[in-house]
Parts: sequence; structure tokens; C-alpha cells
Amino acid sequence: MTSAVSLVSRRAAQRLATLDPGGTVFAEFTALANANKAINLGQGFPSLPLPAPIQAAVAKIPAMPALAHQYARSEGHPALTSALSTFFEPRLHRALDAQTEIGISVGACEAIFSVIFAFIDPGDEVLLIQPYYDAYPAAVRLSGGVPRFARLQAPVGQDASTAADWTLSMDQLERLVTPKTKMLVLNNPNNPVGKVYTRAELELIAAFVTKHDLLVLADEVYETLVYADAPSPMIKFASLPGMFDRTLTVGSLGKTFSVTGWKIGWVLGAPAMVKAWWLVHQFTSFCVAAPLQIAAADAFRAVEGTDHFETNARRFQALRDQLVAVLRDVGLRPCVPHGSYFIMSEASRIPVMTREESPLITRDGRETRVDYLRARWLSHHAQVTPIPPSPFYEHPNPESDAFVRFAFCKEPTDLEEAGKRLRACLLK
Repeated sequence: MTSAVSLVSRRAAQRLATLDPGGTVFAEFTALANANKAINLGQGFPSLPLPAPIQAAVAKIPAMPALAHQYARSEGHPALTSALSTFFEPRLHRALDAQTEIGISVGACEAIFSVIFAFIDPGDEVLLIQPYYDAYPAAVRLSGGVPRFARLQAPVGQDASTAADWTLSMDQLERLVTPKTKMLVLNNPNNPVGKVYTRAELELIAAFVTKHDLLVLADEVYETLVYADAPSPMIKFASLPGMFDRTLTVGSLGKTFSVTGWKIGWVLGAPAMVKAWWLVHQFTSFCVAAPLQIAAADAFRAVEGTDHFETNARRFQALRDQLVAVLRDVGLRPCVPHGSYFIMSEASRIPVMTREESPLITRDGRETRVDYLRARWLSHHAQVTPIPPSPFYEHPNPESDAFVRFAFCKEPTDLEEAGKRLRACLLK
């Protein structure tokens, strides 16, 4: 009798061979955190109370008329696209047409997937900057495209460093360009490093994509989480001269208002580019939950003219500083991020887990990666779970081996307890 597993394997599309058969690192390490009853500092979901504007908006949902609970306009509910146009116009230094230049997606992931499928043909090449969000190469390969990899150079081995020390060589990008190169994916602030690109860096990238006539997918989901000590304020790539017409910008309500479970994202760009995104979007998800779009619009309207996002950034910066202090106290060397809510920490003091110790070992050779073994050891012995960063690179390498990633979007009490567990485990 043929097993279900072998049947699926035999009949599955060949494109699945481009994906990691073990699944995402987040699924594995969330399961590991649960199995070890560990504090989960791996996956980037906030455990903080809901922001007041979101609570107020949610409270209105039961009173919405019946039609508000039916399909929304496929391109996005007018209430939300209008609210987003008001929010982004001053940040882009231009007027936005809420009907044609903004689209609403099922989270930023669907936006990324649909943008890539809308513009990348089989054989087209897409430039990705390592370390990256692992959805990028997956979407490129599923579309039949070919990812090409540049790399932020890490300050490995320094006792004190910040995300600004991770630098991008334009010469490296130039060497990757071929006649098939079509798109650059730019993540600012970067996940997992927390790098915030300066105007000078962005202008070099703008000159590069103009020279080679490339499209840009600007993933800016962490744009409201840029900290006071960053070398630059947040500068939207599409706000630079000449960039709006070649850029599709992706954003996320989950990151903006700490509601990752709502799965609401958006794309901003010139009408023809947003239309191309929508042609794919209409057949992937058609539309996003209408009541949540209306609630999201209410939340944006509620914070207009207030310092909500500045206050929220200060709150997250305090959480960052709390976890940085903990990591330094136990002998690790964190790279201080200037944006997002992740810390890449040099991790040579963390032992590696043996095969005999590990309660969960995956297939496909991941059990041999040094960063995986360190992250598993910490989850098992300290009951604090980070994420190994090698999935954010094309191949494991000495750079990915040197780090683990922690998320600090957690309650202060959770970070305090994590500190106690790390001290008890690493300083004994």
C-alpha cells in the first residue's frame, strides 16, 4: 500500500524541490520552545498588550453593519487605502491615489509573493541581500526566477558593534548584474540585522538600480520601529528622486501595530505596478478580511496628529536595551540594532548540542549546522529559545555560524526571566 507521504512526494510539483523539505526555521523552533517550556525569543511576534487604538477599533466590530462582514473590494477596502494614503503621503513627499496606488494584501508575505509572481518570469534574476527574510528566495524560486546573493559584511568578533557596522559593497552588487537581472529586494530596516540605511547608502542603491534599469521591491515593514540612536531617520526608498515609478513598497499592519495575527499588508507604487500586483493577488486570496481592514483604518485615523509611533518606538528601544544588557551580562556580544525588533548576537560562548541530547532533530542535515546546535542547546539547557540565522543565508557559513538571533518584542517581565535563565545557565 502506498503511504500518503510517498504519494504526495511522487505527485508533487517539481518546483517544491526548490524549498527546504524541513519547513521554515520558525516552525521548528517554536515547536522546540514549546517542548522545552522555554521563553520564545525566536519568532518575531509581540507578547505585549494590544495598543489602545487597536483595542478601540476592535470594539467597534460587533456593531458594524452586516455588509461590512462580506467580501471587501479586492484591491483593498476604501477606508483602509484612504487611511494609508493619508499616513504615507508626508513620508513619500507626494500625493497618493488611494484607489490605484495602494493595494491591501494578506500580510506582507502575500504581498512579497504576489509582487514577485507579477514581475519575475522563469530565468529572470533577482538580487537579494544576505542576511534576508527567508520568504524572498522561496518566492523567487517558486516563480521560476533565479536569486543572486550579495551580503552585508558583518563585524564578526568585535566586542561592541551596531547594525550600522554591517555594510553593503556596491562593487559586490555590480559583479552580480547580468542581462537577466530584473529586480533588487531591499529590506529597510533589515531583518535580522536591524540595519537602517542612511540617505547616502540609499542614493548609491538608487543610482545602481537606475543604471541597470532594475525594479525594486522595498520591504519596509519595520519602518515605524527606527530608534533614536540610528544613524539616519527612516527614509522610504520610493521617496528618492525617480524611485517611485520603479519601486513597489511593502508594509505590514502586524509590525506597525503589533498585531501579527491580523495578516494585513499593503503595497504602494505607481498605478501600473500596483495593477500588476493585483492581477496575481486576485487569484491568490482575492481580498483581505473586511472587518479587520475597517478596524485597521480606524486605528490609523485614531493616531493621526499624535506621537503614537514615536512613543511606541521608544518603548521598543527600551526593550532592546534591556535585552542587550542581558546578553552582554552573560558574555555574549550583541550587535545593537537601530530598527526592527531583532538582535543578532555573537554566540561563541554558547555550547553546541549533541545528537544524543537533542529532543528534536530535523531531517536534511540541519542537525550539523553550528548555529542550529547552539540555538537548540540554549533552548534545552537555558529554556530560552533563539533562532539560528543560517536560513537567512543561501548557504551556512562562518558568519552565520557566529550568531544567533533574539527577538525583544516581548513583555519586560519575559526578558527579565530570560536574563535569569541565561545567567543561571551560562555563568555557572
